[in-house]
This record gives sequence, structure tokens and C-alpha cells, in this order.
Amino acid sequence: MIITRKSSLQLLHVFLLVVLPYLNLALSTLGSRVGDHAEIIRCIERERQALLKFKQDLIDDYGRLSSWGSTKDCCKWEGVHCSNHNTTTSHVTMLDLRGDLGGKISPSLLELHHLRYLDLSENDFSGPIPHQFSNLSNLRHLALCGNFMLNSQNLEWLSHLSLLSHLDLYGVSLSKATGWAQSISNLPLLKVLYLFDCSLPNVTHSSSIRSNYSMSLSFIDLSYNSLSSSIFNWLLNFSSSLVDINLARNELKVNNLTEELHKFLEKLSGAKNSLESLVLIDNRLQGPLPDFTRFSLLGELNLCIISKAHFSNLFSLSDLGFSYNALTINFSFDWIDGLLPDLSLSFQDIPGIGIGIGIGIDLSYNLLTGPIPLVPQSVSSLNLSKNKFRGSLSFLCAITGEWLKYLDLSNNGLSGELPYCLSRFKRVSIISLATNNLYGEIPSSIGSLSQIQTLNLRNNNLSGEVPSSLKRCTMLGIIDFRGNRFTGKVPTWLGTHLTSLLVLILRSNETNNYDPFVYYSLFDIHFGTNQWDSTLKFNLPWRTVVDEAALMTAPT
Repeated sequence: MIITRKSSLQLLHVFLLVVLPYLNLALSTLGSRVGDHAEIIRCIERERQALLKFKQDLIDDYGRLSSWGSTKDCCKWEGVHCSNHNTTTSHVTMLDLRGDLGGKISPSLLELHHLRYLDLSENDFSGPIPHQFSNLSNLRHLALCGNFMLNSQNLEWLSHLSLLSHLDLYGVSLSKATGWAQSISNLPLLKVLYLFDCSLPNVTHSSSIRSNYSMSLSFIDLSYNSLSSSIFNWLLNFSSSLVDINLARNELKVNNLTEELHKFLEKLSGAKNSLESLVLIDNRLQGPLPDFTRFSLLGELNLCIISKAHFSNLFSLSDLGFSYNALTINFSFDWIDGLLPDLSLSFQDIPGIGIGIGIGIDLSYNLLTGPIPLVPQSVSSLNLSKNKFRGSLSFLCAITGEWLKYLDLSNNGLSGELPYCLSRFKRVSIISLATNNLYGEIPSSIGSLSQIQTLNLRNNNLSGEVPSSLKRCTMLGIIDFRGNRFTGKVPTWLGTHLTSLLVLILRSNETNNYDPFVYYSLFDIHFGTNQWDSTLKFNLPWRTVVDEAALMTAPT
């Protein structure tokens, strides 16, 4: 068949009339799909508008929220996280805006019904916490801490957040929230509660509180408030799960510590296998200590007691299990008076002691008298400074363990010579025996202290020459021998062998003849008021003044 040019054009015309509409439709659909893909917005418009309204009440001096509004998808904004359950739309589930913001918290956040995590801590928000937060029924984590101008006259809105497990309102003023305890008691899943420094009112009688107490509350910090001992009864409702209790800096003022605190601890028996830390410092507690031995995991006990008749119950913790923990007994700044009992046998049966851990004892800044008794063999840190102890240092020779790393017996009335047994403490890094009545020469055995970094013997009656064995202590950074009766030439090896030495203080002794150029690397050097010049003070141009009060800071 012969197809003419005219007939070809007619066929093409028919083809275009029939096919072109379908082709246009296909291209249109494809273009639409491509456009839809480019314009996918997961953020729900209602939640997007709520966030923008929240932003309007904020002060953002650092432009942290500059991305808010720059795109329609709020799930891409700074600090905003959305769910991934749906590929086309997602709810805002997390808002993390910690730091650098100010202003007021807008109640517009109540539109975020699916919000699970809200952190607005460490900002400068002011005014009241919106009571509309009660609508955030899916909230698990709420942190408003560090907003010291924020307040709430009541916490009733918390009662509606039944899924809340973490609550941190540190620094928020709750002085008028008289029913705070009842509101907290209605949070059945709460695990962490931080309400320190909130000016909390005292707890009303627990019997009047109808609640659904959490059986999983583990960490509770109510320190720096004005709470009385009535808080004990309220805490008993959570006794089965408590791990960490901090009631420091309150006004417990228990007149009979043994009776009231003993009752509390006895009723707290549900936590005997969970309680690890109990802090009650600065509460003006009085009376002898109760028995803490029932708490098998207790690793930190920090009390502050005005008057103690004895320590016997504290130091009978022989049944406690402190495996893989560091046991620290801290009674510093407590004005304890009287004699200190024998501590050497109190910890010998504790699992882990002497194997993987040591014992730290801090009884500094008290009024303890008499000789220093025997201490645990596994003592790793011993601070008995600023007391009224008398007698010799012989108790140190009864320590056969090599755990000791920190020793501070300064500012007491100790006398006698430095014992040779100091050489056994191979791990010790700091020794301060300053301001006592010690006499005699420094034993040559001190050269065995290969790890020592600070040696402070100031203000004693020590005499003789600086022992040459000290040159083996190459890690020494601070030597303070001022206010003694050392004689002889200042050895040059102090500046040549002790390459780590930064501070050397020998003033107010009877030493003589020194070579200043040997000590050019030292930051602080004092030879003043020695035999050759009653007013001489070494003062090189590169000398840097060091705060002497900070030289004996205990290691953490």
C-alpha cells in the first residue's frame, strides 16, 4: 500500500488527538508527585503555630532559634524532635532548649499533646509556670531547673502528668506551693525528683494526703529548703525503691537524733537493699548516731551533727557491702568533741575493702582530743586536720596496707618525731603535718615516697639538714618547710634533681648559702628570714605568686 504525504499527515494528526491527552495527564501526574515529594512537611500545622507563638514570648539574644520559621517543617527546627511513626506527618515529641533563652513560658505549648520530653533548664525564664502544662499528659521528662525567676504557686497541674518519670525544678520558687507533696505523691511512675533550693514549705501530715505513690522513685533531692523532720514520714511512702536521699541544708533540727532518725531508718527497711547514699549535712542534728548497718549498699553517709556522745554505731558498719564502691566517712565542720574510738576493726569484714577499694575518713574542723586511735588498714584518705589531737604519730606504723594516698594531720597538737614507717606508704601523694609540735630530723626513709607530690611540714620544731634521700622523690611539686629549725646549706639538688618542683618555701629556718640560679625554674620560692639575712626574700622577675591556701587542697 502506498502512503502519500497527505495521508501521513492525517495519521499523525489522529495520533496526536488520541495520545496527547493521555501523555499530558501522565506528565502532569509525574510532575505533581515530584512536587509533592519536594514539599513534604511532616510537622502538623497546629503544632507549628504553637511553637511560633511560644517563640514570640522568648528573648533570644544569641539567635539560637533562628531556624524557627525559616522552613515550614518545624521538625527541622533547632531543639525540636518529632516522632517517626508516619512518613508524611509527625508529632512534636521532644523539645530540648537548654540554655541561652529568656522571657516567659507561653501556655501555647499545651497544643503539643504528644510531647514526651521537655527541657527548658538553665535559662532566664521568669514568671509563673503555666498551669496549662497539665494538658501535656504524655510527658515523661520535665526539666525547668536553673530558672531562678520562675515560680509556681501550686503544683496541682503536676497531678495530671501520670506518665512523668523525671522531674527537675531546681531553683524554681515554690514557697507558696503548700500542697507540693500531695501533687508529687500522685505521680505513680516518678523515678527522679530534684526540688533542691525551691523554698519548699513544710509537708502537711501524711495521713491527710490521698495519693498514688510511686513505687519506683529512686533519686530524691530536697536539699537547701526549710523542711522539718516531718519530711521523714512522707519519704516512707517511697521506701521500697529509694537509692539516693539528699536532705542537706534543711531545718530538721532533730533534738533526739537516735529516736527520730532511728525510727525513720527502721521504717525505711524497704530500702535496705537499695539505699546507696544518705546526705543530711547542715541540719543541726543532735544526739548519738543510729545504726546504719541494715543498708547493705550504703556507700555514702554524710551527716552534720552538733553534739555526739560517741561514734560507736557509725563505726560498726562491719556488715555493709561496699564492693565496687568507695566508702567515705565525712564529718568535717561538725564541731564534734571528745575522744575518737578505735577505728581499726570497724571495717575489716566489709566485702571489697582492702581488695578493690579503700576507705576515706574526713573528720577535719572539729574539736576532737586525745591521741589519734588506730585507723582501718585499708585507709586511702585520712583528714584529721584542725582538731585538738595530742600525742605522737605512732598510729601510722600500725597501718600495714599501702592504700594511703592522702594524709592531712595539720593544725593539731601532735608531738614527737617523724616515724620511719612513713616509707611504707608507696602511693601517698600529699602529706601535710603542718602546725604541730613535731621535732627531730626528717628520717632518710622519706626518700621511699616515690609518688609524693606535696610535702608540708611548716610550723613545727623540726631540725637538722634537708635529707639527701629526698632527691629520689622526683614527683615533688610543693615543699613547704617554713617555720622550723632546719640548718645547713640549702642543697642545690632541690633545683636540679627535683624537676617537677614548682614551690619551695624554707623561710624562718636557720639554713644558709644558696645559689639562686639553681632554682630558676620554680614558680614560687621563699628563703626569707634565714640565718644569712633576716629580711631576705627570693624575688626573681619570673616569680609567680601561688596561693598558699590552695597548696593543700585534698584530691577529689
